[in-house]
Amino acid sequence: MGTNSIEASWFAELKGSVMNYCRNKLNGLKRKTVLTYKVPRRGDVWKSESNASIYPGRRITNEKMDISVSFFIDISSNMEGESNKNSFKAAYTIGESLKKSDNFARDRNVNKVLPEVWAFNTSLKKCDWGEIPDTDGERLGLDELLEIIKNESAHSLVNIVITDGEFVVDDRAADLINKLDGLFIYVTNKSDTNFGQLAQNIKDKVKYIKADANFTLE
Repeated sequence: MGTNSIEASWFAELKGSVMNYCRNKLNGLKRKTVLTYKVPRRGDVWKSESNASIYPGRRITNEKMDISVSFFIDISSNMEGESNKNSFKAAYTIGESLKKSDNFARDRNVNKVLPEVWAFNTSLKKCDWGEIPDTDGERLGLDELLEIIKNESAHSLVNIVITDGEFVVDDRAADLINKLDGLFIYVTNKSDTNFGQLAQNIKDKVKYIKADANFTLE
């Protein structure tokens, strides 16, 4: 997973990354098999160590999984205006796509589709679906935000941060990201080279996406 993003298509890249990652995880579950033993047909006998007539085989698992995707959107003062509206619109649009029946909702191996949206400045608030909170104040530091994400949604398939913040990135940030189960996507409209380097160092866990100044969706 690289960091080479085209600013004009940040939303398409974000949506594609989320959908592809969830689909790959689901396909992995579909390929998962379990060992089974059956009474064999006449002439087709396999003897176990106990000399019992049984037939070993495999079957596709009936396990189910949640399609869980969590958005954490910066609502500090610097995100006011179009940046705020477009960031939330992007999250809800992707969430609705996840819930469509022809994507995941009717798949026999899907338990629930669980997109959720959180807003953060110096604290965190879970949003009602479709809500766009007002911007205000400062923002959490990256380590503080990642600690909250670890506590609230460590088991999500994808955790996404959308921000204009140029965070201080240290070894603690990498450690916290590595404690998340799935993919971590960081979307920013600033040239945050520190986070870009972190993304290069843990490519299997992180995707770094550069957006335009207003997080334009068109």
